[in-house]
Amino acid sequence: MKPFYFLFITLTCLCIRADPVTINSVNITVGSITYAKDLKAVQDYEKHPDGWEVTNLFDVAHDYVDQKKFNNAISIYQKILSAQPTNALAMRGLGACYTFTGNYDAAITQFKQGWSGGDDTSLWDGAITDFSKAIELKPDYAEAYDNRGNAKRAKGDLDGALVDFNKAIELKPNFAHAYYNRSAVKKAKGDLDGAVADCDKAVELNPDGAESYCYRGFLKEQKGDSNGALTDYNKAIELKPDWAGACYNRGFLKEQKGDSNGALTDYNKVIELKPDFYQTYYNRGILKNGKGDLDGAITDFTKAIELKPDLIQAYYNRACVKFKKSDLDGAIADYTKAIEFKPIADAYTGRGSARLDKGDLSGALTPPPSN
Repeated sequence: MKPFYFLFITLTCLCIRADPVTINSVNITVGSITYAKDLKAVQDYEKHPDGWEVTNLFDVAHDYVDQKKFNNAISIYQKILSAQPTNALAMRGLGACYTFTGNYDAAITQFKQGWSGGDDTSLWDGAITDFSKAIELKPDYAEAYDNRGNAKRAKGDLDGALVDFNKAIELKPNFAHAYYNRSAVKKAKGDLDGAVADCDKAVELNPDGAESYCYRGFLKEQKGDSNGALTDYNKAIELKPDWAGACYNRGFLKEQKGDSNGALTDYNKVIELKPDFYQTYYNRGILKNGKGDLDGAITDFTKAIELKPDLIQAYYNRACVKFKKSDLDGAIADYTKAIEFKPIADAYTGRGSARLDKGDLSGALTPPPSN
């Protein structure tokens, strides 16, 4: 969260914007595996989609993945899970396909169920075991090293992940995914220059990869290169226009650069694409308040709270807007709610000012409880 201060009448109100999202997430790769049916399964399935056994549906899903028709593969894995809801292989396959389509939240959910039954403490242990076995059977399997590196990164083993990504690149020097994934480890270890260099290589190897442009934009933003970041976000969105994460990051950057209208346009697009993303409503509420749309700001803060009921900043900023609209009771209620979550000096000051305006002198002068 980043602080931003602005003045409401006699109050200094703290507006904290949600940070840009880290687009680089666990990114599973699929190697060039040859399946027995050699893509014939898809042809047969599309002619006669009914009456297939689960085992044969896996062939269809695999063939769709080979053709990079990930949405088709998703529908097949979902069909398998409708027949066998606890099929771990289908959950893993579905998670991988969700990763390829950029739906990382859904991917993580499937990996949790498919690898560890939802136990967060051992979420990636099963994955590491599987990938290690694959490497044992095929020591030059670059994709297995890449995937094991992702699993290690998810568990917090950055050094182990770096070793695996290095090995994947050694085995397959033109492996754009491995450079992209290694950049995330370098960033986590504080090597921003190295992270950007890996993203540069990923873009060079795969110039149509929206993910690499977007993550490089995020990294450039961290380095203070806002113009370079904007260029990369623009390219990511050009390649993948309906990517909510890239639109959100560009909107956030435009907001920081003072382009409030451009930021609003991007936030509106994000909400259209991902209506359950509370950060967007929260940030848009701050922008609307700054543009004088107080009712719109309250609506957005309210929606953010609906999606994330413990979002202290939304209660606090909604209180500030209500105070500005002379809704003193509403302001006091929201300041109080913020204080219940976390005692904040600004919230006590705001509530005291609202009480003072109501003529509640004793309430305004009541000191906060001592810790």
